[in-house]
Amino acid sequence: MPEWLIGFLGVAGTLTIGVLTWLATRRSGDRTRIEKLEERLDKVDGRNAKLQDYAGLLRKHINDGNPPPPPPYPADLFE
Repeated sequence: MPEWLIGFLGVAGTLTIGVLTWLATRRSGDRTRIEKLEERLDKVDGRNAKLQDYAGLLRKHINDGNPPPPPPYPADLFE
């Protein structure tokens, strides 16, 4: 086997390992980012549900003909 081929195979193997390591690290970072985004989305969904409930409460207050002030905001809305 030619000497240059052994060197070439060594370099190619090292390069392959480097690329595979980079891909694995990148995927791990993506996973972390996705988990953070899912957590943020859960918070937004919860806040959206509270706002919809509050909008219903305000509509009921108006439809019942109640005067100002409106019902207070939910205590945990702005956490």
